[in-house]
Amino acid sequence: MAIVFVGGSFKLCGNDAVAGGNGTAQAADVIAEVDGEPITAQKVQADVAKLKEQYASMPGGIPADQEAFIVAGTLGQTLQQTAMAALAKKAGISITDDQIRQKAKDQFDKAIVQFRAMMESQGKLKPGAPEAELDKQVKAQTGKTLAEIRKANDEQLEKALKDQRPLVEAAFLKEAYLDQLAKANPATEEELRASFDNYTLKRILLPKAEGTKAQADKIVAELKGGLKFEDAMNRYSKDLPMPNKKVADNTITVTGQMLSDEQYKPIKGLKVGEVSPPVDNFEGTVIYKVVAIKAELPKDFEKNKAMLLEQRSRQNADTELVAKTAGIAKGEGVVWKNDVYKALFSLNAPPTEDPKARDANLRAAADAGKAAALKAASGQASGEEIRLAGLLRYAALSQLANSPTADKAAIRKEQIEAINDILKGREDVALRLKLVTLYSEDKNPLAGTALLEATKFNTDYSDMGQGQYAELARNLAELKKASLIKPEDATLADAELARWRTEKAKFEKNKPKEPAPTMGAP
Repeated sequence: MAIVFVGGSFKLCGNDAVAGGNGTAQAADVIAEVDGEPITAQKVQADVAKLKEQYASMPGGIPADQEAFIVAGTLGQTLQQTAMAALAKKAGISITDDQIRQKAKDQFDKAIVQFRAMMESQGKLKPGAPEAELDKQVKAQTGKTLAEIRKANDEQLEKALKDQRPLVEAAFLKEAYLDQLAKANPATEEELRASFDNYTLKRILLPKAEGTKAQADKIVAELKGGLKFEDAMNRYSKDLPMPNKKVADNTITVTGQMLSDEQYKPIKGLKVGEVSPPVDNFEGTVIYKVVAIKAELPKDFEKNKAMLLEQRSRQNADTELVAKTAGIAKGEGVVWKNDVYKALFSLNAPPTEDPKARDANLRAAADAGKAAALKAASGQASGEEIRLAGLLRYAALSQLANSPTADKAAIRKEQIEAINDILKGREDVALRLKLVTLYSEDKNPLAGTALLEATKFNTDYSDMGQGQYAELARNLAELKKASLIKPEDATLADAELARWRTEKAKFEKNKPKEPAPTMGAP
């Protein structure tokens, strides 16, 4: 929760919320613990609800086969945020309301300094310009004066302290911990200058495949034996050359700030002409050669050096904090209290381009969802937990169904089971229509039963409901033609569709009319 300049405006932002969200977490609601800090289902579901608001304008909202991935991603973020807050507390950091207010003020003041520097670098503000000139630029960018923005931020902070104190504390604990890390390991001027270096590189790219590591080691040995790097590029690299050029003519540019990225770390410390060891990235395995290093210091470097050093120290601190909590992404240090959420977390497994490994991961996720649903159903779990387990299973199965080696008939059967679990927690006409499709593909008469149920639950009279009505009518006609619906069920389904048309007419009649356009000035 920091005050920053974003998209033309200063604002209090950040949602580094953790734990229960309302103070004390109820034991039954705790789904996991990180370093003794509780994480609640209520917290995760509240964050997911905020994300869903962003999809509100999308017809149908979030598709059922994607919702589990959103919940899993939100859960992963919450675990990491909790771990960060726990580290801060272990470091002896605590924070009062007054300290939070002061920290917010300091962050706002830093944002103003950074905004001034940005305006000066763009030539929109003269160096040393008075506050009145700065205020004009702020208003031009945001539509508000600095005083108005500060007042709005203060009011927002006070409301957050009153309504969501644990969330605000967690966010500022992280900020205070980052300050501590930055002060303990401040950036040096040499490091700062190096971050503005531009590296011109050549590379040998070996796409991901069996035996790639051995081939990379062989190439390194040949380079050490005297083979020119450019000749090795032409011989081995799978990069495409530019028109009328050779692969050896290809170059890429990397900034010094990018050297913290795992794929470029081996370049750090290399001199011109030196070659890196093989390094893996999303494309495959790469071997780099440094062709040139050019310093590109900004013109106002000396003037803004103190501010740049502080920013660099904070960047380093943030990188260190991410490294300290990296294991959380693998579930390390997490004590799970809920099998459904533990199973959902499995969707956060790192992506792989190996089809067999990908299918194995998806199968494991689908099986975990099934096991969690069975366990939840046999205990005192809520319908929502069973629904989440069904969403997990359905998401994994939907992707598995696209595999060339998939047993589609077996997967359809599992998808039907998963959808029925989802429907135990919440009605969804779109999913009921999916049931009709799955049953129809197997020529199963239950397609008619599923369609009749879908017609009963279509109570949406908006444009989306109109679309569902059309799909229901089309499916009904197809099922009648294929004799996959009993005559009596077809009659009942026709009656439900007629009921929908009647209710739709009432809805349109009672809907407030939009004002007619008027002539003249708006």
